[in-house]
Amino acid sequence: MLSTVKFSSQLTDSLKISVFTSHDLMFFQKKELALIGISLHNPYFTEDRLITILVGFSHYFEQVVVLLADSIAIHNYQTMGYSDSKAQSKVRKHGNRMVNRINRAMDHVGQENICLVRWSEIVSFSYILFSNRK
Repeated sequence: MLSTVKFSSQLTDSLKISVFTSHDLMFFQKKELALIGISLHNPYFTEDRLITILVGFSHYFEQVVVLLADSIAIHNYQTMGYSDSKAQSKVRKHGNRMVNRINRAMDHVGQENICLVRWSEIVSFSYILFSNRK
């Protein structure tokens, strides 16, 4: 590990970013874009912790994108034996719950440089981006 960057907010103790390679350090020093990946059912992302993360990252980076891997979680439910309709229902329920939590945290932080992108938007954008390549 090359470097560790720390910042804190008033809501929780601190948030630590670990930078492992020179490429990571260069990317962090540019401060253009932070991508925060969140999966469903990850207990780490409480509303208070999301606020801390968003406050810190919005301070250090020009743009912060929260990537929510929600609809892709359907495959996890299907693997656990849920029917397609039950899996879709669970993904919708838990995905909406997480979206609401993220939106509340974003509203609390009040920064315009933060946005939420759901899995379906990532897939749609990737399709548009790569379908035009020859």
